[in-house]
Amino acid sequence: MITWFSMWHLRKTTPVVYALAAVIAACSGRPDDRQVLAAVAAYLTAKQPSLRPESLGISIVEWGSYNAAAHYWPVKCRITYGDSRTIRFPAPYGWDILRIDKPLRFGIRRDDFGGWSAILLDETVPRPRINWN
Repeated sequence: MITWFSMWHLRKTTPVVYALAAVIAACSGRPDDRQVLAAVAAYLTAKQPSLRPESLGISIVEWGSYNAAAHYWPVKCRITYGDSRTIRFPAPYGWDILRIDKPLRFGIRRDDFGGWSAILLDETVPRPRINWN
């Protein structure tokens, strides 16, 4: 039986429910594959400006669940760069070498301007040791 109170309650709460659903959908939206590939390519070319984006081959291997604590989508990507198995990045004390012979984990998050950015999550890049002796 529909009463006056139930009609009033339905009319007052429906817009709130729709607004809340829209906010949740906008905040939890996952980037599409094209956006992930562009973000990973932008990350790699920013670290090594001499990389030619047209020579990079990037494919998505696996998606992870959204990491709410760190606010990113984990994605495993396979990188190819010609026949090379490594990519060299300039570092303060020489070169960092990124091995690309296995899939790498990247975190994809929305930046301050609404675009998607990537960061490397794998700690496969060796850090040079400083010998103080």
